[in-house]
Amino acid sequence: MTSASFCPAPCHNGNALTWLLCADVDRVSSALQILLDLAQEDKGELVEKVLQHCNPEICIDALRKLLKSPVPWLSNTGACIFGVLLESESVVVKLQKGTKGKSNLIYDLVEILTEDDPDVVMKGAGAIASLVETASGRTWFLQIQSVFSVVLERLSVLLENERENTVNSAALILARLSLCEETCEKVLSHSSSCKIFRCLAQCLSCSYKDTAMNAAFAVGRLCGSRQAKTLVLEAAKEHQLVRRLQALLLSGPGMEMGQTVCFALSCLANDEDGHALLMESATVPALLDGLLHLLQSPDPDSIWFAAMTVRMLVSRRSGVVPVRMHCPLHEQLKFLSMSPSTEQELLEEVNTCLRKLERLSKPHPVLVTNLSSTSCTVSWEKCEPESGLEVVYRLNFHSS
Repeated sequence: MTSASFCPAPCHNGNALTWLLCADVDRVSSALQILLDLAQEDKGELVEKVLQHCNPEICIDALRKLLKSPVPWLSNTGACIFGVLLESESVVVKLQKGTKGKSNLIYDLVEILTEDDPDVVMKGAGAIASLVETASGRTWFLQIQSVFSVVLERLSVLLENERENTVNSAALILARLSLCEETCEKVLSHSSSCKIFRCLAQCLSCSYKDTAMNAAFAVGRLCGSRQAKTLVLEAAKEHQLVRRLQALLLSGPGMEMGQTVCFALSCLANDEDGHALLMESATVPALLDGLLHLLQSPDPDSIWFAAMTVRMLVSRRSGVVPVRMHCPLHEQLKFLSMSPSTEQELLEEVNTCLRKLERLSKPHPVLVTNLSSTSCTVSWEKCEPESGLEVVYRLNFHSS
C-alpha cells in the first residue's frame, strides 16, 4: 500500500478511503471492512465518497492493488467494491480517462478470472458484469481487443462452473455484452462460440431463474444477429433450444422471465431457417399453451410480448395453421381485439395476427367462357390471403 503522511483515528465512513493509503495493515483492513459494509448497505454513498474524495485516483489505485494481492480476502474485497463502483457511469468514465496502456483496471479484473480461489473468481466476474452494464463500460471493454478474446475463453469455462452465482455472472456478462450487435458478431465468430452457445442453451434449464433469464436474453440476441446461421441455427437443434425455451415459458417463474423467453423466441422466428426450426419442433403445441397463458396475464407488457411472438410465428406460412388450430389462443386474440381496455400498440399486434389467421371467405362464382360447342374456359378470381397460404383451384369433371 502507498503510505500517507498520517492516518486519522478512529476510522469511520468519512475517512475510510484515506486509511486505504496507510502503511499499517490493521488500519487498511479496518478501512476495507467499512467500505465493504458500505458497498452492501448503501451503494450510492460509496460511489459518492469515491468521486468526492480529494484524490480519487490514488484511492482507486489502492483498490486496484488489492486485486493483485496474494491474500484471497483482499482481492475478493477489492473485486466486491469495484463491483459496486463500476455500476456508476461517472466512475467508469473517470477510470477510462485515467487509463494508460496496460495500466488498466480491465486487465486486472480479467486476470482475476483465472485465479484458483472460487470466491475471488465469482467477485471478479461480478465486477466485469457491472462494468459492461453501462454503455460507456461496454465501449471501453470492447476497445481492448486482446481482452475480449481472453474473456470469451474464460466465460466458456465459467458457464460450467459448479457455483450457481458464478454461472449467473458469466451469463449476465454475455447478456449485457450482447446488447451490442458488434459483440454478437464477435462471439459467433470466436473459437469458443460453439461451447458458449451450448452452455447458454443448458443454462435455460437452470433452476436459478436469473441465470436462465440472462441466458435466454443472450440466446435471443445471438439468434437475431446477422451471423446467426453460422452457429445458432446449426447448433440449436442439437442442443434442444426450442424445447428448453418452451419449458422455460411454462415454468411460471415470473413476468420478466416470460417476456425474456418471448424475446428469444421472436428473435429465432425472425429468420426463415429459425422459424422453420420452431415450427418443426414437437413442442409447438406446448409452446402455444405458454403464449396463451401470457396472453391471459394481467400484466400489459407480458401480453404485448406474447402477441408480438405470435405475430412472428404467423409471419410465415408454416406458422399460420398450427396457431389457427389452437382454438383457445385464437379466441383470446379475438377477445383482446374487441376489449375496450386493449391499448393501441397491443391492438396493432393482435389485429395483425388475426388478419394472418383469417380463414378464406366464400369464393366468388367461377367464370365460364364458351369457346365453341365442345369447349370452354373456366377461371377464378385470384385469391391472395394475407396469411400467404397457397390457394389451390381444382376443376372436377362429371360425365353424364
